[in-house]
Amino acid sequence: GFFFDKKLGEKIKDMNGFRNILVHRYGQVDDEIVYRILSIRLNDFYDFEKQVDRYLELMCTKWNKRST
Repeated sequence: GFFFDKKLGEKIKDMNGFRNILVHRYGQVDDEIVYRILSIRLNDFYDFEKQVDRYLELMCTKWNKRST
């Protein structure tokens, strides 16, 4: 399975949709809305970072056990 929990996985899908809006409609995006969304959802990025770190630590531990 993938290394994100289900809740974060859904948030990442939402982020990807928001990213697509920013990329494809850049001139039509309201800066205040972007700022508000990023302010409210900033912790999602920290959650993403924590889960990636946890996954990498797990993989390193598994790798080290295999190579000893």
